[in-house]
Amino acid sequence: MRRGVIEFVEPARGSLVDLTLDIDPAYVERLTKLIEVVYGKIINLDFPDISKYSKDLSGILQFEEDLLS
Repeated sequence: MRRGVIEFVEPARGSLVDLTLDIDPAYVERLTKLIEVVYGKIINLDFPDISKYSKDLSGILQFEEDLLS
């Protein structure tokens, strides 16, 4: 797979809006590793404390990096 597309229907106009994402192999590899780490944490009931992370995109990205390292 090289590209993904999500189509949204605009209710007011009835038109379609496409959200296209080109699939990058490096992104797929990172996502696969992240899924494996999260799965392991869930299976082991090892839920990390997330209170130190900001509740925005930068906090989410930092949390992901900490999980991967």
